Amino acid sequence: MEKIYRWISAEKINTMIVAMSLLLVNILSVIVPPSWFITKYFNTPIFLISIIILIIMLIKKCKKDKKISLVYLISINIISVISYVFVSGIWFDVWQLWLKAVIFITIVILGLVVVWKAKTKFVGKFNLYLIISLITVILNFGGFYNSLYSIYFRYGLESFKIEQGMTYPQAIIPSDFIYYSADAFFGTDLSDVSLRYNDHNNLIDKNNIASNYIDKYDDANLTIDIVKMFSMLESILFLVYISIIVLNTEGIKKKAES
Repeated sequence: MEKIYRWISAEKINTMIVAMSLLLVNILSVIVPPSWFITKYFNTPIFLISIIILIIMLIKKCKKDKKISLVYLISINIISVISYVFVSGIWFDVWQLWLKAVIFITIVILGLVVVWKAKTKFVGKFNLYLIISLITVILNFGGFYNSLYSIYFRYGLESFKIEQGMTYPQAIIPSDFIYYSADAFFGTDLSDVSLRYNDHNNLIDKNNIASNYIDKYDDANLTIDIVKMFSMLESILFLVYISIIVLNTEGIKKKAES
């Protein structure tokens, strides 16, 4: 009875109301007609504001209740997925895509902070926070890769390609980047996505769209280098997580032996 009372407390209800409201706003920014205009010009600002609000409230609640709110944490991940999985085919302005990339990396950092806090302060729920942290890292690295891919896709100088041989140009759908992110993290090879090399010969081939954007070539290659760097960083994070798990296991053993 006491647990039921706590669950329906004003603080819990307020938490749910804030999270659900932000989720609803982000969903509406994708599906409400005219969806193309609203999505292109309002999705990114709404995404940014929602994430900032949720992170601030997550931190405040953590300081107040001495625990990490799963409602806020899960809501952040759902909103991040909405912001790139359900906007396929919309050509955002370059500044929006870079801004999204920064937001996704910020959420990745949040995921790392969560697992570290779980290791040092919330040992009893370590496994749960570990799983959510892993999901956070993989999903939001996927959003990061999707954003950087989209910047130069319209110029034929995108950072990724489909490995399977195609007789026609194949665009990569957002969910493919989640598989690529999982591959980069776990060191597997399950996705059909790989990094692309921009052949300089494409710039002199008049049948290739990239020949119309020679001025974008160097910047596109720089973006590929950034993707490579972050792919390496994500693979290193796997070792970081293994180390945290080992440290947590040793801490539990020492506590049991004492």
